[in-house]
Amino acid sequence: MSGSDGAPLAVPSWLFNYAVRYHDTVSGLSCNPMRTTEGLVRCVPKDAAIDPTLTAYAYADDQCSRPAFACFPNPCDVAVLTKPDAHGDRIADTLYRTTPLSATFQTAADGSCHPDHTFTDLLGLGEALPWSTFPAFTEHNGSSG
Repeated sequence: MSGSDGAPLAVPSWLFNYAVRYHDTVSGLSCNPMRTTEGLVRCVPKDAAIDPTLTAYAYADDQCSRPAFACFPNPCDVAVLTKPDAHGDRIADTLYRTTPLSATFQTAADGSCHPDHTFTDLLGLGEALPWSTFPAFTEHNGSSG
């Protein structure tokens, strides 16, 4: 893509946070490349990537220790918890199947955990899944010979 003067246009980095970049024809999922803790780049559904530090508004248990989260479109079948790497970039840390919640909980100002009826359609983390659930990207550089 180029501007009116013919110079290449920079694509803003925020665009990649919202736009789906690939479609995996095997799984039928639209996805974005995400580096995983196993060291590979996998095709991860964008809506499955969750930053656990942003889910502190609701919990899946009465001890307020397991995060509850929303997924759009809801429901999503899997959740990928992310964490910052040594450079501050988000990487995929763990992969789980999601489970619907019949109740959610929230912490009060005094730190106690109590039932919360504000949020509906939130999900919790179910069983852990292997990274092979999502295909790994393979780099193919053109070579002659």
